[in-house]
Amino acid sequence: MSARGTGRQAWGVLYEVTADRIRGRRTDHAKTLAQIEGPHYEEKTIRVRNHESEEVEAITFLVRSSDRTSGLWTSAEYVVHIVKGLRAHDAPEEYVRHVIDTAIETNRRASADAEEQTRLIAELREIDSPC
Repeated sequence: MSARGTGRQAWGVLYEVTADRIRGRRTDHAKTLAQIEGPHYEEKTIRVRNHESEEVEAITFLVRSSDRTSGLWTSAEYVVHIVKGLRAHDAPEEYVRHVIDTAIETNRRASADAEEQTRLIAELREIDSPC
């Protein structure tokens, strides 16, 4: 399924999780996804295609429209997590490189504070796919 407005197919991994892992209070006292993402992000339901090409609803977190120009940057730790997941689930390497390049460009636009994170993300280009 093409990502709306991009002309590009978006790849990802679908996880089945309970509602208490998304929002509210977890019984194991760990952070929910909403707490991890923080106040600059909001929960959204989107339609995606699963591995059987069926359209299903999925919950994701997107930057709030009011925060899209506030200099948000992406940590290298987060991008490593995304890249490992994509590669472990056989996403096309072209798309993985697009994710890396997008994170680098986002950080370059964000601020000098993101310089070290940008350098660490760029190192992911040198790591070959486990295939």
